[in-house]
Amino acid sequence: LSDGMANQGLTDPEQIKARCQLAATSALTTSTYGVGRDFDEHLMRVMAEAGGGQVRYGERASDLLEGFMEELDLLQSLYASQLQLTLTPAAGVSVRCQNNFVEEGGRLVLPDLAYGAELWAGLTLKVSAEAASADEPLLTVSVTHREETLTATGQLSGLPALSPEVFGAVAQSDVVEAYFAELKVSRLKEEAAQAAKRRDWPAVERLIAEMRALPLN
Repeated sequence: LSDGMANQGLTDPEQIKARCQLAATSALTTSTYGVGRDFDEHLMRVMAEAGGGQVRYGERASDLLEGFMEELDLLQSLYASQLQLTLTPAAGVSVRCQNNFVEEGGRLVLPDLAYGAELWAGLTLKVSAEAASADEPLLTVSVTHREETLTATGQLSGLPALSPEVFGAVAQSDVVEAYFAELKVSRLKEEAAQAAKRRDWPAVERLIAEMRALPLN
């Protein structure tokens, strides 16, 4: 709970981020609450993303009540913590996770999961022609509890090659489109925060317009 102005003790944002990442690997989640109009949004967001928590803000302390209640509700309905995501692509396939998950030992550390809630990851794959024509799964995805008491594994099978015309006629998934839009908004917010620091207001306005054009409610 801070204005995010690191001016005493540890002040380097990268070192602060690293500490939050280290805590996340020990099941210590960091959520941040920025107070006032002039808090350092960049630092507070970096800490929350590295720490697997939520980032919130309010002009007054009373504005933060809803965030605290949601955090306490999560603790009371916690189903699993210390979940890890493992992505194993086939030969000729590269995969990139678009979420800002912390990586530990080749696995991605997922946020805590409450009963009835969901966790999701946006994945982008590059598939070679050889891998696409092979009769093997393109990607194996595993979600594992740190203590191996909970494990789920799924595979992505090969997809048929389509001409540009046929591919263009395939209907997009509204759910997937909304998820990836959410990830893009996160990146655009970071760019806008950096542009604001440079006082580049035309860039800020352009980025805000780009966010508003995305399919989000």
